[in-house]
Amino acid sequence: MGNILLSGLVEIGSAYLFLILGVSMAVNPQFWLDSIEALRKNRAAMLGLGFWALSYGLLVVITHNKWRWSPSVMITIIGWSALVKYMIYFICPEILWNTYDRIKPFYTAKLMRIYGSVFVLLMLWLVASIRGLI
Repeated sequence: MGNILLSGLVEIGSAYLFLILGVSMAVNPQFWLDSIEALRKNRAAMLGLGFWALSYGLLVVITHNKWRWSPSVMITIIGWSALVKYMIYFICPEILWNTYDRIKPFYTAKLMRIYGSVFVLLMLWLVASIRGLI
């Protein structure tokens, strides 16, 4: 019973967190672009982000490992992605560190707005599903 409650809290908390982040990306893409660039130049800050993301990924994988087709599977996918990405970062940091130059062309203000808008739509779908609106 406790795990069901925790899973639900992780799901709704994640949905609102990513909804807020999506709005931020859509409304203020330059802030995100500048932040990504600053992180790229500061390995200590990247390490701190890595601990947060790895912890989040572990929390989701342990409490919300749901693979049935529904909007909530997005949280499972995000959790697993964070876990795998930052496991790679901590074990072989240069692999992840060097990919930035290859993906940098996909970090523009216009694309950041699109990413944020898509994130908002997906999270609104998830929140509506959780709340029983769809």
